[in-house]
Amino acid sequence: MKTEKAWWRKKVYRQAAAVLVGTMTLALTLTAADSRNRLPEDAQGRSQIERNTQGGGEKEVSLDAEVETGDGKKKLEEIAIAVGERQYEEAEIEEVLGEAGVELETQILGQNKTLDEVRSDLELPARVPNTSIEVSWELSNYEVMDMQGKLQSEKLTEGGTTVELSALLTYEGQHAMHKFSACVYPPVQTAEERLREKVLEAVSADEEKTKTEAAAPLPNEVDGMAVTWSRPKEQRGLAVLLIGIVLAGLVLALDKQNRVKAVQERKKQMMVDYPEIINKFTVLLGAGMTVKNAWTKVAADYENRSDKKKTRYAYEEMIYTFHEMQGGVTEAESYERFGRRCGITAYVKFGALLSQNLRKGSKGLAQLLTMEAVNAFEERKGLARRLGEEASTKLLLPMFLMLAIVLVIVIVPAFFSMQM
Repeated sequence: MKTEKAWWRKKVYRQAAAVLVGTMTLALTLTAADSRNRLPEDAQGRSQIERNTQGGGEKEVSLDAEVETGDGKKKLEEIAIAVGERQYEEAEIEEVLGEAGVELETQILGQNKTLDEVRSDLELPARVPNTSIEVSWELSNYEVMDMQGKLQSEKLTEGGTTVELSALLTYEGQHAMHKFSACVYPPVQTAEERLREKVLEAVSADEEKTKTEAAAPLPNEVDGMAVTWSRPKEQRGLAVLLIGIVLAGLVLALDKQNRVKAVQERKKQMMVDYPEIINKFTVLLGAGMTVKNAWTKVAADYENRSDKKKTRYAYEEMIYTFHEMQGGVTEAESYERFGRRCGITAYVKFGALLSQNLRKGSKGLAQLLTMEAVNAFEERKGLARRLGEEASTKLLLPMFLMLAIVLVIVIVPAFFSMQM
C-alpha cells in the first residue's frame, strides 16, 4: 500500500513539474522577446525605425511613448506611426531606371527563352518586380499582342511578326524610356493539338449549318479520318467500390475493437464482483450450507434480482454452471469448467478450490475462502485505484488542449505586437 501510494504521488509530482517547467520556459521566452522590443538607436542616441527596402512599401508600427512633462512622465500607448520605404537618391535614379529597363527584357519572357522567338504570352507588368518603379507599355502592333502581352494566335504567321515594345519607367516624377523588339510566332502545337483543332473546326462548321435543327450532328470524319464519338468514361463505379472496401475494413476493425473492449469490460466487471461472490460463499458456508447449496443460493438470488436489465457476467457463468450440474455434469468438473470459462486467474483458483475440497473434504474450506475474500478485497481496492488513475489520465489530454488554446490566445497577440 505504501509503495503504491508513493508511486501515485510521484506521478502527480512529475505531471505538476512538467506543467511548471513548460510555463517557466514560456515565461522566459516571452520575457526575452519583450526585452527585444526596445528600438535601436542612431549615433545621436535617437530611437529609429528601419524602413522597408525599395519596393517593400510603407511600414506601419505601433509604439509606446513616454513624455517627460512638467508634471512628470506621461506614457502614451499604441501610437500608430507610418514610415515610407527607403527612396533612391537623386544620383541613383537615372542609373536604376536604366538597369530596370534592361532587366525587363528578361522578366517579361514568361515561358519563352528569348525575345527573338516568342511563341507564348509575354508578361508585361505595371510595376518592375521588387521595386516601386511604375511601367507604362506601348506596342507597335496591337493585332498580334495586347497590352497584357497576350498573343492573338489567329493573327500570327509562321514567318513571324516583329513587335516594337516601348516601356515608360516612372519613379518619383522622373521618367526613362526603354525600347526593344520581339519577334512573335504562332504557338508550337503537338500533333494531338493540331488534330484537336481540326476536329473542333469540323464540329463548329457542322454546328453552324444546323442551327435551326433540334440537335447538332457531329462529324463522322475529319480530313478523311473516321471519328467515333462517346461520352467520357467515369470512374464512379471504381470509386464506390474502393469506398466500400475501405468502409468494410473499417467495420471489421471497429467490430474487432468493440470485441476487445467488451472482453476487457467483462474482465473488469467480473473482478469487481469477485469479492462479493467470495463473501457470499463464506457467509453461506459458515451458516452450515453445502458448497452446492451455497452455489444454488447465490445463483437463485441473482435470477430473482429486481434489476434484470444489467447483466453480471460472473453470476451468469454461475447460473450456467448450475444448469450443467442439473444436466449431469459432476459437481467438481462443473466448478473447474466455471473457472476456465471465466478466463481470470482468481475465478480459476476459486473453481479449483471448490473442486479440490469436494474430493478431499470441506474441512478448512471456510477458512480458505475467508483468506481469499481478504485478498480479493485488496485486489478490488487496487483495481478501483487503477481505474481512477486511468480516468485522471484521460482528462490530461483535454486539459493540455485547453492549456494550449490559452497559450495561443496569449502568445499570438504578443508576437504580432513585437517589433523586432
